[in-house]
Amino acid sequence: MAELKQQCGVLNISIYKDNTRNVELDWNIDLTLYTFSAKVVNASTGALIVEIPVVVVDLALGKITLEIDDAVALATPVGTYKWDLNWVDPDGFKRTVLAGAYVVATP
Repeated sequence: MAELKQQCGVLNISIYKDNTRNVELDWNIDLTLYTFSAKVVNASTGALIVEIPVVVVDLALGKITLEIDDAVALATPVGTYKWDLNWVDPDGFKRTVLAGAYVVATP
């Protein structure tokens, strides 16, 4: 029997507490009919800190943006967390495609 092992990509994100940031992602594949979710969680407990809005730029070209706006920045205390981006494909398969550290610092 074949075994498939697939790991997500790693992308660490660092922001200053009073700043906003957009993370533009280009998957270079057709993501039409995919759905997306991204979140920041406590690195120790896994408790949800905040959800990161995923903005569709052009699904046919595989382009989305993580929008770390004022609401996200203000909801996240200074510290080090984990974050991840998940997608669900048209067949209903969920996959974590990116994950990493999420660091909020003071300027």
